[in-house]
Amino acid sequence: MTKGVHMRVLFALAAVLLVAGCGSSEPYREAKGAGGVGYTDSKVQPARAEVGFQGDDDMAPERIYEFALLRAAQVTLDAGFDWFYVVPPEGAPSAAPPSPQAGRYGDFTPHYDPEQRFVTLDIAMGSGKHPPRRPGAFDARDIRKTLEHLK
Repeated sequence: MTKGVHMRVLFALAAVLLVAGCGSSEPYREAKGAGGVGYTDSKVQPARAEVGFQGDDDMAPERIYEFALLRAAQVTLDAGFDWFYVVPPEGAPSAAPPSPQAGRYGDFTPHYDPEQRFVTLDIAMGSGKHPPRRPGAFDARDIRKTLEHLK
């Protein structure tokens, strides 16, 4: 092979690695497999879902929490609803992410596992102009608009 061909092959390989690296560093994505970084969700009832977000070792607890809220907003809107509220976990030990960031979204405690870097939100969804006046109630469009830049 000539030197020019070698250089083109190296540049092509570098470009492929760069694109592959960008795709794998995107934290807001569907989790691939158990324990994979990203979001999970499952519909529990027509107006109820469980949403989770698994962070990586470098991700701040506040960011994990925000990604879980963003996913909850998307699940709510995709299901045709306008708002959601976070249902407190029954009998599960929970601790809020250790940051004032969580407070700006309301006075409630999601289930957060600091060792696993995972937030779980059990959400109930509804329709109408305003979410109910209760801790952990959110307008899904407002949350999406506020947090979508994190993706």
